[in-house]
Amino acid sequence: MASIGSVMTKVGRKALLLGSGELGKEVAIELQRLGVEVVACDKYPNAPAMQTAHRNYVFNMLDGTTLRFGQSFSKTKIARSKVKTSGFSQGGSK
Repeated sequence: MASIGSVMTKVGRKALLLGSGELGKEVAIELQRLGVEVVACDKYPNAPAMQTAHRNYVFNMLDGTTLRFGQSFSKTKIARSKVKTSGFSQGGSK
């Protein structure tokens, strides 16, 4: 089993949820049970997953340049739903 680390530390694992509806809330709860730091993003404030996430951001996810901030998360797993991902393929490392 992989070592996950501690939440809110440099060595801890992070998950960035792009889309924070009811399904995202369930995913966030399960990730937190595993000790993963959860960051929820949606275009609506107070989306369901934002209520349980460690941090949250509100922005238009159809804007590719806005999405690039997500590349700064190290070892991030991205759960995406109806998100324009063309901004991720331009420059930057995987």
